[in-house]
Amino acid sequence: MDEYAALCWNYGYGQGAYYVKHLNRKDGYMLRRMASDVGERMRSCPRHFLQNPRQALGDLSYTVGLLKGGITWLAEHRRFGPICRGIIATPTR
Repeated sequence: MDEYAALCWNYGYGQGAYYVKHLNRKDGYMLRRMASDVGERMRSCPRHFLQNPRQALGDLSYTVGLLKGGITWLAEHRRFGPICRGIIATPTR
């Protein structure tokens, strides 16, 4: 992975954790922001693939990093109770 894709992954990972950390059931603002961010990256990816493949790889890296960061934050901080804990990550002891 080149430096740009790694940078996009790391930034997306942090953004995903940030979005999930600040999710609120009563206010869907962060969920809308996260969905908008993913949607924007995925809509521009085919165009970038044709015009600038390096940027397309960055878009994909960012999106996967964002999703991985959000899921990891949920699993580590156990925000949604025991049912989701088993689905997201099974702790090993």
